[in-house]
Amino acid sequence: MDQFLIRTDVARMAGVPDDVVVRADQVSAEFFENFKAKLASRRRSALPLVAHADFAWLLRLVQGEVGRAEMGPASAANQLAMIKQAVGRYEVS
Repeated sequence: MDQFLIRTDVARMAGVPDDVVVRADQVSAEFFENFKAKLASRRRSALPLVAHADFAWLLRLVQGEVGRAEMGPASAANQLAMIKQAVGRYEVS
């Protein structure tokens, strides 16, 4: 059984007036829908996956988590320059 319905039934058994219970149902349903929409909007990004990958790489680089072997022949400055060039070509969805 839905927890929302259980709370409503408990409120009625406790003697809460029906108009208060109905309004509480409405407010709770509105809050739940707004919350779901807010979560969904936070999960979306206009940036393509490659942009996320570039950002994650830069973050690891700045935090010193990238080893010399993983770095390859390009210096950090060269890699940053390449990413700067790529940023202008990202397709925002």
